[in-house]
Order: sequence, then structure tokens, then C-alpha cells
Amino acid sequence: MYQRPHITVNPQGQMTSVAWSPPFEAPLKVREEDVEPYYEAYHTFAAVLENSPIQVEHRMRTGQCIIFNNRRILHARRKFTLNNGEHRHYQGCYVNIDDFRNSVQVAYIQHGREDLAKRNGNQCWL
Repeated sequence: MYQRPHITVNPQGQMTSVAWSPPFEAPLKVREEDVEPYYEAYHTFAAVLENSPIQVEHRMRTGQCIIFNNRRILHARRKFTLNNGEHRHYQGCYVNIDDFRNSVQVAYIQHGREDLAKRNGNQCWL
């Protein structure tokens, strides 16, 4: 069974990622004395996310596309009901971050830039 921590830090103690996906979480495996503090923190964090003043909501229309770094943007959707005759089709696409970084760096070089492309997240400690 795959498990990972909700919060990951780098060797310097800086937060590098947050994994939050309640419907897909494995059973909790911690010492008994950690169960109650875990769920207190869990529910507090869930409330912070749900009540965040910086949430952005957007209702997508036919033909729209949204692109984001799955490891950098906390994303979700609200419950919805389809009207008569409507259908829903979402297509996911995942890109290897190393391939993407390489493509961005090549584009920098092709456009005469000698600096490194900005690195942001995904366990990148540089």
C-alpha cells in the first residue's frame, strides 16, 4: 500500500510539498498516542483550506483548458449536477518534470538567455 506524508521538507527543513487528497488516502498507520493529535491537525488543516481567502473558483466552459503544476497547486472541484443532454469530459495529462525543465532550459538557450530557467518546487532544492 502506497503511503506518503502530507508535508515533505528538504534537508534544510523547508517545506517542499504538500500532499492532500482525502479520497485517496491509505489507512493511517501511526502509534496509538499519535492518532488523536493527527486527526486534530488533519481537521484543522482541512478547515484552513476550505475557508482560505485566496481560493480561486472557475467554472470551465466547453473547449477550455487549464494547465498547472500538479505538485505546486492545490486543486479540487465542487460537486456538480449535469443538465439534461449534457455530458462531462475531462482529460488529464501528466508531464515528467525533468523533461519539462529540460525543454524550458533549451528554449532559454535558443532565445539567447544564458541564465538557468527558474526552478520552483517539486523537490528542487537549488
